[in-house]
Amino acid sequence: MYHQIERNKRNSIIVVILFIAFWLLAGAVIGLFGTTSTEGAIVGAIALGILGLGAAAYSYFLGSATVLAVMGAHEADPNQYMQLYNIVQTLAIGDGLPMPKVYVIDDPSPNAFATGRDPQHAAVTATTGLLQMMNREELEGVLAHEMSHVKNYDVRLLLVVTTMIGLATLIASMSLRSAWSSPSSRSSSGRSCS
Repeated sequence: MYHQIERNKRNSIIVVILFIAFWLLAGAVIGLFGTTSTEGAIVGAIALGILGLGAAAYSYFLGSATVLAVMGAHEADPNQYMQLYNIVQTLAIGDGLPMPKVYVIDDPSPNAFATGRDPQHAAVTATTGLLQMMNREELEGVLAHEMSHVKNYDVRLLLVVTTMIGLATLIASMSLRSAWSSPSSRSSSGRSCS
C-alpha cells in the first residue's frame, strides 16, 4: 500500500512537470510561427509557461472545490444525512484518516466519488439516488472504496490530471476563438469568398 501511495504522489509530480513542459513547448512553437524569430519563441514559451504554472497551482489548490461546484454538490447536513455522515466518520477512524468533508448531490442516479489533494483536504460525495437505493452495508462498501482512493492519494492524481486537462482545453479553445476572430483571419476569409 505504501508503494502505491508513493507512486501516486510521484505520478502527480510527473504529470505537472509534463503539463508545464508541454505548454512551454507549445508556447515556443506558437511564438515561433507568429513572429518567425527566436524572441517570439521565448516570449510564447514564457507566456504559456506562466499559464501552465497557474493551471498547476489552480488544480492543486482549487481543483477539488471546482469539481464539487461543477457537479452541484452541497455539504451534507449531519442531521439530515446522519447515516452517510456516520459511515464516513467510522471509515475515517478505522483507516486512521482525518474526517473528510461529506457532500451530497441531488441526483436520482446512484453514484459516489472522492476528491481532494490529500487526506487532510478530501471530500466524499454521494448522490441522493445512491442513498435511497442502498442499505447501510452496501453504502459502507461503496464509501469504503471511495475512502481507499483518499488513503492511496488516487484522488490527488486524478484531480491534477482532470483539472489540468480541463484548463488546457479551455485555454486552447479561447486561443482558437481569438485566432479565428482576429482581423487577419477575417480579411483572409473575406478574400477567399470573392
